[in-house]
Amino acid sequence: MKTSSILAFAASALLAASMLQSCSNASGKDISKIRVVQHAETTQNGTVINFPDSTTNMERFRTSLAQEGKANVNVAAPARIVATISVSMEKGKKTNIVLFENPDITSLFSQYRQAKTTLALNENNLTRIREMYQNQGVTAKDVNQAEADVATARATLGEMEARLRTLGFNPQDVESAANGTVWMMSDVPESQLHNVEHGESVNIKLSSFPNENFEGRVVAIGDAVDPATRTVKVRVSMKNVGGKLLPGMFAKVDFTEPQDHVIALPPTAIVTVEGKDYAFVQTAQNRFERRTVTVISSLPEQVIVASGLKQGEQVVVEGSILLKGLSFGF
Repeated sequence: MKTSSILAFAASALLAASMLQSCSNASGKDISKIRVVQHAETTQNGTVINFPDSTTNMERFRTSLAQEGKANVNVAAPARIVATISVSMEKGKKTNIVLFENPDITSLFSQYRQAKTTLALNENNLTRIREMYQNQGVTAKDVNQAEADVATARATLGEMEARLRTLGFNPQDVESAANGTVWMMSDVPESQLHNVEHGESVNIKLSSFPNENFEGRVVAIGDAVDPATRTVKVRVSMKNVGGKLLPGMFAKVDFTEPQDHVIALPPTAIVTVEGKDYAFVQTAQNRFERRTVTVISSLPEQVIVASGLKQGEQVVVEGSILLKGLSFGF
């Protein structure tokens, strides 16, 4: 049994050799001399990719010349009316009546006002207690208690204000807003926030009035990024002409503004890894470099790059996915 196995293995080896010789003779080439296409090499932590001169992969890439120019950066964000403000007279004093879209915010603002009143009372009481202490009318324990009451009231007021600011409201702005003011809250993506400026004018389209154009002004930019949506609340102020704008109405705010010295590219030129945007530049016939870029606007037909590329560079617009895999080791 052992001898027959050896003979069978030898026969198989001879058959394989015969077939190899036949293939070599038929093609006129010695397949042992056929060069195997080498893989690309990456250096500098994957930022530089070099292909061997013999590679046939270069036909997979197409580049476009980077040219600086002007472009309108379109940042349109969803929004809704969150509050309307009117003024009433109480004992000869003007008081803002605020109608919030959310009853929870109404309750929170009411708590803020109560905390503010409590703090004022406690501060007045502390002043009175200290004066009495100097005249030996109260003990040091009474002063300590009054000081503790003031500290507690301040902490409560600070908490209420912080919660309102997180929601996009500055309590001082609410109390000083003009009669007939409408506040609209827009959720702007974190990556687009650099295109929004405090005080800039914006165009507004309301779902309830599709045939009308409204104008507003950015009056506040949120102090925190929403961890779930990665957006920042931007508050826009506008006039409630005719009183027809109501809390809860949906809208879209257009923060479009012109930008100079930007580069427009097809979306296929940009790859994203872990929240960062990259493009690849062809610096030699078989050499590519990875660049970190800042994308300030992304539309289906083009992306606008503000930094990371230079005028006249050849940017890869087809084959970027292949370079991404090589560069990052995917």
